[in-house]
Amino acid sequence: MSRDDVDKLLSVFCPFVVVGGQGTGGIRAVELKELTMVELLLHGMRNSEVCSIVMDWLYYDMTNRTIKIRVIGKGNKEGDVYLSKTCALHLALHILNTLQEYS
Repeated sequence: MSRDDVDKLLSVFCPFVVVGGQGTGGIRAVELKELTMVELLLHGMRNSEVCSIVMDWLYYDMTNRTIKIRVIGKGNKEGDVYLSKTCALHLALHILNTLQEYS
């Protein structure tokens, strides 16, 4: 899937996001959550994996300088999903927003 195809897909699911922009540009917490979920799905995660992510599955990969998620897939097999820098940023911002809500 090309970057243009991904931008088109995100514009359909997340019309509030300015594609190609830096940062979140004032995206509300609910919109950030939806954007992060779509990006995780585009990275190859299954719906059930996205919905059941726990903090213990998140790792910072020093070599690639990004976040990876350890997931349990079909047949109870473990796998790693490496996130793009944009997706890692959106996930981190979503986690911070969630922690703020509950503190």
